Amino acid sequence: MDEELWAGKIARAMDPHAGRISTEELMAETGLDQDRIERAVQ
Repeated sequence: MDEELWAGKIARAMDPHAGRISTEELMAETGLDQDRIERAVQ
């Protein structure tokens, strides 16, 4: 369940960047750590 919420956060953060965003920027914009980002995109 959490992974679905995290995936939504990631999608919203990536949208203004046309999908081109570094992991560090993604972590800063979503508040998620790298482990959660990896789990959400699996």
